[in-house]
This record gives sequence, C-alpha cells and structure tokens, in this order.
Amino acid sequence: MKNLFKVTSTPPIDWDSWNTAHCSTAPFIQSSQWANILTEIEKSEPLYVRIYSNGSLISQSLLMKRFYYDRFTNTKKFFLPYFECLHGPIFIQNASDLNIKYTLKSLSDLAQKNLSTHFLLIPNFQQECTEINKTSLEQFGFKVKPWATYLIDLTIDYDSIRAKFSPKVRNKLNKALRSGISIKKVESYSEFETVYCPELNKIKTLAGLYGDPASRSQWTENTSNGYHYYLAYKDEQILGCIGLLVFNGTATEIGSAISPEALERKYPAQDLLHWHIITEAKKLGAKSLDLAGVNPYPETPKEHGIQSFKKKWGGQYITYNIATKNFIPAKDFLAKHTKRLIALMS
Repeated sequence: MKNLFKVTSTPPIDWDSWNTAHCSTAPFIQSSQWANILTEIEKSEPLYVRIYSNGSLISQSLLMKRFYYDRFTNTKKFFLPYFECLHGPIFIQNASDLNIKYTLKSLSDLAQKNLSTHFLLIPNFQQECTEINKTSLEQFGFKVKPWATYLIDLTIDYDSIRAKFSPKVRNKLNKALRSGISIKKVESYSEFETVYCPELNKIKTLAGLYGDPASRSQWTENTSNGYHYYLAYKDEQILGCIGLLVFNGTATEIGSAISPEALERKYPAQDLLHWHIITEAKKLGAKSLDLAGVNPYPETPKEHGIQSFKKKWGGQYITYNIATKNFIPAKDFLAKHTKRLIALMS
C-alpha cells in the first residue's frame, strides 16, 4: 500500500463537497467557512490535509494552527502554537485500520514539526462506519478523555419531541410563559455587536470565563442555515442568551448563558431558550440538535448541573473521545497555569 500526504494552506476546490459526499453529517468545524472565520478573528492558520492510498483520496482533515490569542487587542499571548482537528478527520466509508493509523500519525507528525505545544483531536462522533478508537489514539501518544453529548431527534413531529422531555421541562416551560419571559431573535450585526456579545461576555466574566468581541466575519457567515442568536427578556431586562449553528443537517447549541438575576429569581429563561432553538432548528431543516457536550463523569456541582439540564430534554446519549498529545514536557504545567502565565506576560 502506497500512501501520500498532501498539505495546502488554501482549500482544494472540492474540499467542502468531498466532506459532505463522504459523511452525511460532515461538521461545520471541518469546513472552509470555519477556517475563514478563525483566520480572520484570531489569525489562525488553516492546513488542509489530504491522505491518499494507492492514488485514492481516503481522508481529509482541517488542521488549525492556533495561538493563545486576545481578540480584543489582536495580539498573541504566547509565541508557540497549538494544533486542533475538531470533529475530524473525515474518512471514506469503511476506511481500513491502516488508513486510520496512517492519518493519525501524519497529523501528529505535522503538528510536532510546526513546534506545537500540543495537539487536540476530537474525532467526528457522527462519522458513519468509521471509528477512531481509544487504542489507536493511545498508540500514537494521545491521552484520551471520555466525553459525551445529547442529540435531540428533529425528524419527528413536535408532539413526539415534547413527549421525550422530562416532566421537569414541561413545568419549567409553563412557568417561563407564566412569568412573562419572551424570546427575541438578534436581527442585525449592530444588535449582535452592542447587545448579544456584551451580554454574553458580561455573564461569562461573572463566571470567571473569557469573553470575545463581536466578529463581523462570524456574522457574515450567517446564511439562512447558518448562525442564529436569541435573547430572553422579561420587562425589557435580558435574562439569558443562546446561539444556534445549523450546518449540513445538524444544529448545534452555542454561546449559551443565563444572567445572575435569572438564577436568583429562578426564572427558567434557558428552558424557554432551548425550546426555542429546538423549534427553530427544526424549521431550518436540521435533523438533529447537538446540545454541545457534557462530562460523562461529572466532578463538580456545575458539571452535575449541566448534565442534569441537558439530559432532561430526552436526547440520544452519545459518547466519544477527546484526545490530546503533548509535545513538550512542561505542557501539563503550562495548561494548568495558562491564565497566570498569560497575565504575567501581558
């Protein structure tokens, strides 16, 4: 078997069509659109990797060369890059074990040659007939962490979707409506920039997380089946927000947050927001809604709460792997103390 490894910095003309032809659920974060967004908002460098076996294309991977980056100041916070391949590679149907292993080795070698601190690889858990298993990942030095998500089936009618909800969900939705909570879609970039993003960032900051400024490139990728953003209001006060990405038949929850006041007063704003994106995703033609991941073995009260919240919507529980390969001995230390190191270098 003769293998060939090709890398380009611009996408082959058939990149996106090849993905969808070989995987009916080819994800947005393996697309050229996602590469364009990351390139603009944080100067990431896309590498379009194709693997051939005996002259036939057997897999392709969008590999992103990224940096710890401050999007507010447009500056790199650390000089060495890290690499990501998220929900990839995309393989031909029934790719052989040798094909999979050669692809993993090629991607790992490429990341190491580019002086990457580490390589994060999350295989596509919806790839039909092809599985990158834990044994294969560990063989090439990856540390594997189990992860999971819930997929809500949108191919059935609304009554059947609601029938899978826990009684708690139905009670929360009724309470939200009685409380006078309403949902508004973000209709313009101006509203996205001045209302949605600042509100999301404010809530993230209160939770000790990083926020990001509004990105015009991300907004301009918003087609009728692209990005959508929603805000929950009561008496003109924002209680929470959520985003929805619809691509290639799969909808994904993004940018979800709830205000401290909503938590304090026990307003079920996120319940109403989630029901809204379920109905919107179905209207937009999505076949499933991915609730964006949970820790299958929650370790903190917050993780237990996230798992409980997502489980109650009655979605199919799917497990998969998150694989990380460190290329420098101090990587674990750096990962643990990244925030402190970045602050000291600022």
